[in-house]
Amino acid sequence: MMIDTPFGHLLVNMDLSKSRVLAILRALNWCDTIAEGSLWQKSTREGFVSLTQSINGQTVEVFPLRAASLDAGNPDLHQRNHLPIYLNGESACVRAHSATRPRPLHTDMVASMILLLGSEEFDPLQGPRTLKAILTEEQLALLPPQHVHDYVHPPRLATHPLECNDGEARQYIQEQPAEEWRHHARRLSPTRHQTTLRWILIHLATDETNPNGVSRWVAEQFYSCHYIFTEQDIERFLKHEDQSLRSWAVESLRSNDTEHQLKLLRPMLDDSASTVLHRVMTRIRSLPIDSQRKLDLIQPVLDSECNVAIPHIGHLEIEPTLKLEILKPYLEKGNSVQMVNAIRALRHSGDEQTEHMLISTLNHEDDAVIRCLLQSIESFGPWFESQIPSFYDRPNLHQALLSALERVDGFSPVPYITHLLNGQRNTIIVRGISTLAKIGCEQAIKTIGHYLLAFKSIYVRRNAAEYLGETGHESALIYLEAGLNDSSPGVRQSALRSTAQIHAVQHSW
Repeated sequence: MMIDTPFGHLLVNMDLSKSRVLAILRALNWCDTIAEGSLWQKSTREGFVSLTQSINGQTVEVFPLRAASLDAGNPDLHQRNHLPIYLNGESACVRAHSATRPRPLHTDMVASMILLLGSEEFDPLQGPRTLKAILTEEQLALLPPQHVHDYVHPPRLATHPLECNDGEARQYIQEQPAEEWRHHARRLSPTRHQTTLRWILIHLATDETNPNGVSRWVAEQFYSCHYIFTEQDIERFLKHEDQSLRSWAVESLRSNDTEHQLKLLRPMLDDSASTVLHRVMTRIRSLPIDSQRKLDLIQPVLDSECNVAIPHIGHLEIEPTLKLEILKPYLEKGNSVQMVNAIRALRHSGDEQTEHMLISTLNHEDDAVIRCLLQSIESFGPWFESQIPSFYDRPNLHQALLSALERVDGFSPVPYITHLLNGQRNTIIVRGISTLAKIGCEQAIKTIGHYLLAFKSIYVRRNAAEYLGETGHESALIYLEAGLNDSSPGVRQSALRSTAQIHAVQHSW
């Protein structure tokens, strides 16, 4: 089947899983979104829409739809393992590392390249070496020298699971060179070799001679095989130098003695790692102690440079007025991160005073703060109507604004949505159509119908037809009937499907 995308029609095999199709389409929409407002310019070559720009006199060209076609399993002149990226009209050898598993989508990697090279300032260290022709002498000087070494064939090591018993497995590993222990540890079975696996993991995690510290594989085994460790092992790792293992230990505590847990956790409230602090406070919140005691433990962490404690205060079952009193300084004078965390901590309090406090922050200059407010305020009354135009020239807020306009009360948001969508890129227009469909009034349906009948983009028209069906309103049928004569087969199919959907709803009534 053919699917409309911001870069043209994508042929999709019916055998392709729905999740993969959706992943490819998300990646294509990402390409379109991040290219908007960047140095990339759309053009057409060989029947494909490409994104082109000149960097230091060199022409770089990428083909998002060709990348999507490769991901969809379609035959293409481009090599399957390479990205459809051209340098001065010639295919550039750009591909993911062969060891990367699972294999990333070509479309995702193309989107990453669009993002990387989308501005005049980019990090030359992040780009593939096959595109080094685009770099200036100054940028080339920043690149580290390529490591040249004589390749030595490693010894051929067995990879099949060990079939011996627990004691024999341990003896076998101890007879091997120490540098091969981690390799042979991967051959152990968590059910057959519990004792040996526990021994070797603890050794690998505490071996001070290992220059690279705790490997990712070792840390993963601690999480996946937590049942093989004793309570003493877990408490020992609360003080480990690796933050991932400290986090694991906090999460894995088994003691039913609340006071004993508090004795272990209280010193960890001074931990320098935010991930560990988050685990510690989550654990404290789960303990069967009163909320005031939890507050007494967590509140002092607010004075540290870490912002982790703020959302945990929000989760405590304490009086809304007390919660607002504690977090108000961060809402009024905190940095952007602190303000966002404070908003999230206060948004479900249900307190009128807190609601007014959040509303008073809507004039903040930081987009991240306003976005969080637009997502967090429960409802927007008539007071919000006069503020809407102030967000028109802040494109980073448009999606959050559309979400907020679904929750207005006391005035019609449709005229403001219509104004906001004027001249927008297709992805935002479709998001606005979705919002209008959820509002579902006659004016909203009329606006969606206009996009179905008069908009140039097939992608927008098809989505307009789909969302008209979701309204379930009979008044949408006049637009859908006209959509049945659309020049695009995809739009006609969507209109037919939505027509049947509305008839079914009307019949059920």
